[in-house]
Amino acid sequence: MSVIKDPQTETSRVAVVRRAIGSQLRVFAVAATAILLATTLCTHAARSFWVADLLANLRTQQVLGLLACLVFHVAFRSWKLLAVSVVGLLVHLPVFVSDYVYCQAASGAAHSGLDHTAQATLSLTTANVLTTNRRYADIANELLTLNSDLVAVIEISSGLHDHLSGDFSRVYPYSVFYVQDSGNFGIALYSKLPWSNAALTAFNDDSLKSVVATINHGGHRWHIIATHTLPPIGRRNYEHRNQHLKLLSDEVNRLRLGDSSPHVVVMGDLNITPWSPIFQDFAAEANLRRDTVSFGLRPTWFRFPTFAFGLVLDHVLTTGGISCLNYTVSPDVGSDHRFVTVELAP
Repeated sequence: MSVIKDPQTETSRVAVVRRAIGSQLRVFAVAATAILLATTLCTHAARSFWVADLLANLRTQQVLGLLACLVFHVAFRSWKLLAVSVVGLLVHLPVFVSDYVYCQAASGAAHSGLDHTAQATLSLTTANVLTTNRRYADIANELLTLNSDLVAVIEISSGLHDHLSGDFSRVYPYSVFYVQDSGNFGIALYSKLPWSNAALTAFNDDSLKSVVATINHGGHRWHIIATHTLPPIGRRNYEHRNQHLKLLSDEVNRLRLGDSSPHVVVMGDLNITPWSPIFQDFAAEANLRRDTVSFGLRPTWFRFPTFAFGLVLDHVLTTGGISCLNYTVSPDVGSDHRFVTVELAP
């Protein structure tokens, strides 16, 4: 017995399925747009609430989501929702435009025709290696390949410290370190160059060590601060990180006031992105600027595949009068962070 299919019936079924899928997609797009607009507006409260600050640090992800919604609304001619997506993008736009303008100005200053080759440049790497990362040889090889003058190793464990006590220590004979295996706040500063002083210090918590060092190089005195703040998950950690940044800015200003020609460098995992107003307040209060030679969107922290694009959490910041000649982000060597390397010229 044969069954004769009616082409009109099949076409009708396909049309019904398409309409149902289209309807579901529209519902999803409406919900996504509403959520993204709400989270976008919440970023204005970043200075008061930790959740709002997290959302401010996630601006890149929100912009990508709003752009996806915008494309969808254009395709389905949902003009009102398109307008809502545009409003959300306009809220984020000033933050990225100001960073782009700054990066272009910094890049122009660094390549203004000055003969930097005649100057004694200083190269620095900040490397959050992840305490549980056992790829010691890969870490050491990457750091030796980068060949920076100074290296801040964040989350250094006793195993990595022992590994770096071999060939690495012959290249970097000067070091200050605080090893930690049970947490993520070990820290070390390694240098090829002798320093006039270097010591462990703590800002708002004795268990969170930082390193403050001073070197004389190329006729200039450089003050180097390597640090690692708490991740701002929860109100307590949020306030702790903010206080850490406040005390850090006080230390930068103290070093600046105590030196007639101050060159201060702050490097490490600050657990904050440039898109947070708290970062902008900290940079303004300490008179610091983020060193990069192009639009600084390249992430330094990843949690693929569950976290899209990543975050810019690892920084090198300097006081005025210092040019950034080169900025690189290293490949994966087993950490959730990537190493950041800059070359600076006074």
